[in-house]
Amino acid sequence: MTDEREKLLAAFQERREAVTRFLVRRVRNPEIAEDLTQETWIRIATGSVSMEVANPDAYLFRVAANLAADHARVENRRLTANEVEDLLEIPADSPDPSEIATGRQELQVLAKALGDLPSRQREIFRLARIEGMAHREIAEKFDVSTRTVEKDILKALEHCALRLRRSLKGRFGSGQSETS
Repeated sequence: MTDEREKLLAAFQERREAVTRFLVRRVRNPEIAEDLTQETWIRIATGSVSMEVANPDAYLFRVAANLAADHARVENRRLTANEVEDLLEIPADSPDPSEIATGRQELQVLAKALGDLPSRQREIFRLARIEGMAHREIAEKFDVSTRTVEKDILKALEHCALRLRRSLKGRFGSGQSETS
């Protein structure tokens, strides 16, 4: 063992209680402070001291302070119990089976509603909402005004919305509002 390490271990033996008190003030937990005190001893006993240490007490407290800072960084990265609980309550991105079934029923209602529309209105709606064609292009294709295209789209939307509301009302009964 080197002379420097022996000086540091002797300083640790003399100042062990002071190091522990210092660490209790830093980490605010006696058990953790005791663990860090032991870690301080391990660092001094096993570390390499390649130069002369002018002030063994200052060196000892610097090692302890560094260990306390490392401990604080690790603790700040840990999730609290409440944070873990919050993460566990995040809903899954995928729909559950009942949402899938409801979605399929709504698609069936919409398909039937679209089938009930007059053919021009249905085709204008399809081109605008599904194909993403511009109203002006649709108007040119059907030789109508863009205002007529807009009216046909609006009528188709209103018809589909009405059919969906009726479907929901039938599913949930007339006692609930249509927005339920």
